[in-house]
Amino acid sequence: MPLEIVLGGIGVLGLFGVITVVFGPADRAARRALVTGIILMPLLPLNGAIPSAIVIGFGAILLSFVAAILKSHPRPRRMSIVVSALLVLVGMRVSTYFTEGNIGLLASALTVILCLGIFVVGRLTEDDILALATAFSVVMVLHIAYATLEVSLRIPGIWPMSDGSNEITQRAHEILPWLPGRPMTSFSHPIPLAYFMLVSVAFAAYAGMRKRRWQWISVFVGIAGIVLTGTRSALIALAVIVGIAFVSTFRLRRVVVIIVMIALALVVLRSQSLGNTLRLVGLGEDFSGTASYRHRAMVSASFPGLFNHDAGHVLFGWGTDIHWIFDTGIVPRYSSTFYFFDNQFVASMAQFGLFGLLLLAVALVLAFAYGNSLARMLVGAFVAMSFSFDVLTHFVGLFSFVLLIGLASVKRADESAQEPVELAADSSALPTRVRGYADRPARRRPLA
Repeated sequence: MPLEIVLGGIGVLGLFGVITVVFGPADRAARRALVTGIILMPLLPLNGAIPSAIVIGFGAILLSFVAAILKSHPRPRRMSIVVSALLVLVGMRVSTYFTEGNIGLLASALTVILCLGIFVVGRLTEDDILALATAFSVVMVLHIAYATLEVSLRIPGIWPMSDGSNEITQRAHEILPWLPGRPMTSFSHPIPLAYFMLVSVAFAAYAGMRKRRWQWISVFVGIAGIVLTGTRSALIALAVIVGIAFVSTFRLRRVVVIIVMIALALVVLRSQSLGNTLRLVGLGEDFSGTASYRHRAMVSASFPGLFNHDAGHVLFGWGTDIHWIFDTGIVPRYSSTFYFFDNQFVASMAQFGLFGLLLLAVALVLAFAYGNSLARMLVGAFVAMSFSFDVLTHFVGLFSFVLLIGLASVKRADESAQEPVELAADSSALPTRVRGYADRPARRRPLA
């Protein structure tokens, strides 16, 4: 696709998003700002897009977030979750500063966007979340359509991979080997595309459980899209999302469905053998011999050794110079051309030390403990993918982190109902909540 069309499209979409937030109604500012982010985020892979595209996209998202915060009303939050997440995001940039000597304009803008994003998500209501689910579904379908063109017509991705390659036949498809390769649309790699679809499936499942029955179609379309990307780890994360969704909506009839599904799975395993079933999803006997598996195994095995260094490095890591970390052998790798961890937890320990790893763990645990079912599904996907994917080095991973933290930080309706109220001079008047709740439209349901 011509570069001028891509840049023009990003510019038009960004400008339209900013206009809808600035000139639209205040009660929809937060949702529209995040929809702008949902549309632009897939077009801005940090390791594939050119700097001018990132500047345009970041500028639009930043303006949308600022306008949304200025126009919309805050909601009661758990500041412990917010503070821990902000420390993770800001700590990543501070580490970059001390390692490289210069943060850089784009890195600074990204940090500001992510921090503001937490507060924008914290302004969402239940209706807003359902609107975001629709936005995710629409964008997901568009990317699946482009991915279908990639595998059928062998057209290149919108952005190349980080090494400059953009030929689909160079990305072997292990799940569907009869396809020419794995699509990546605008994400510069198939795994971030699969992660975006995981997030979309989580939102669609949440909307489906909230009586938006048609969203279940989006769930099955998203599952098909994940299979199309050929990302095996995403299938495991998908199983985690499904499990959390079932537990979150615990009903007797669902228990019966689970039992039936387990029984069918046992029948399949009994008739086809475990090896054939694993081979069906690309995890068969040959999987342990692949370069990706061996590299991930070596990186994971290096985790205990990171504690055998001096206290300064153990506590605060070695910084974000990945080339130096691998070239010096601090973390081993399978190939001299591999400069990625493929494990977010090892990456956090190596780059930011035990302090950074614990901060990330605290933020995720708090988000899972206090979040609603959607936040928990997002945490489950984040954790499951973190064992085989550097989640926080990709914009889609950072964006999902902002979403799960923002959703979990908002107090639920039953908690905020216990806040103090101010009575009007007329004792017969209805009580009015503090923190700006008096002028909220009654039709907007609070986040459950």
